Amino acid sequence: MKLSNLRVDPARETEGVWVTFPGSDFELKIARLGNPAYEAALAAARRDLSPADRREIGAGVNSERARSLMAPIVASTIVRDWRGLEDDAGDPIHFSAGECREMLEQEAFKDLFAFILGVASEGELYRGERVEEAAGN
Repeated sequence: MKLSNLRVDPARETEGVWVTFPGSDFELKIARLGNPAYEAALAAARRDLSPADRREIGAGVNSERARSLMAPIVASTIVRDWRGLEDDAGDPIHFSAGECREMLEQEAFKDLFAFILGVASEGELYRGERVEEAAGN
């Protein structure tokens, strides 16, 4: 293994990488959890939170309160873009942080929220040779 394949790419961490939601053609561009914008937004949010709400953030996406606290942060600092999403009438839904936040706040989309957080914590995606290039895509 080349040493360069172990190095984290700061641009990928903040700008994101394209991934496909399982079983679909819906693609999201996801920045790494812990990127500078995420850390700043999380620190600012925590300053204003009660101890109970701080615990909720750690509860994950199964808690309605945690989703409502984390959705704005994730939508504005982790999800950078998407493509291939349509409403039920077949009309495209263009990415905006507001649209993303509204979706992530809903329990119906907790699997999407969990997917985003899972991808954002996969260090392998944000270092060395691009995953798409390694796969030959």
